[in-house]
Amino acid sequence: MLASADPVFTPGSKTEYSNTNFLLLSYIIEDICKKEYQEVLVERILSKINLDDTYFENAADSVLKKSKSYKYFNSKWAQQYETVASNHKGAGAIVSTPADLVFFIDALFSNRLLSKGSLQTMTKILDGYGMGIFPFSYNNSEVAYGHEGRIDEFYTTLIHFPNENISIAYCTNGILYPRDDIMKKVTAICFNQPTTIPDLKSFQTDVQSLKQYAGHYSSSFMPFSVECRIHNNNLILTTQGQDFDTKQIDINYFANFDFGYFFEFVPDKGELVVKETDNNYLLRKNK
Repeated sequence: MLASADPVFTPGSKTEYSNTNFLLLSYIIEDICKKEYQEVLVERILSKINLDDTYFENAADSVLKKSKSYKYFNSKWAQQYETVASNHKGAGAIVSTPADLVFFIDALFSNRLLSKGSLQTMTKILDGYGMGIFPFSYNNSEVAYGHEGRIDEFYTTLIHFPNENISIAYCTNGILYPRDDIMKKVTAICFNQPTTIPDLKSFQTDVQSLKQYAGHYSSSFMPFSVECRIHNNNLILTTQGQDFDTKQIDINYFANFDFGYFFEFVPDKGELVVKETDNNYLLRKNK
């Protein structure tokens, strides 16, 4: 199936993330090492740094999994169908814990898994990509390196700040509050930066301040636009003919919990970021 598809672009001409590449890398590992991918995983990483709670998930392991994944929609959580993780190999078949993930990235950046030269090559960033690793920057903090992951409705973020020797792992089996926003709050706390925790129940809205958000927002890169208006002292957002009631949970930050949408305004720039689970869409107010 992979071989029958046409390349998106000529190799070396640009960069773009693709799970297919990680699947192909696991096949390459098997070809070079003459062993199954999961055997190499144990020999070169798991047993080497004693990651006792990390393993390659085979089809038979699924019934033993303690947690299922859930998606929030229409005011309720619904259990999701699970794919056969072993089919993903290097693109998503590894089961782990937050503690083991931190142990792993600490070992990676202390040269217990790679030489110093290999790590430097790995973290050399070109067009926003390293070799199996990405740069992250939150709240104007130091640059971190790491990776995000998702399979079904399981989400993970793992980052390491080499200058501070701080590692953070976030895992969830059901996402509602945007993952990127959670990481921003966590890193702000780690770096002693001022931050607020959204109040999902009793944030007091200044009705007069709602006027600054009213208007029409769009983007030439998005197939939809958003109209913001005030009705009965509440901010209503309309897109594609559907109205979304909102509840303010932080400064310039609103949520629609029925469908799991979040809306963050940047009034001085005339911007609106629509957040849908793990996707962010930047729109600008039309003048």
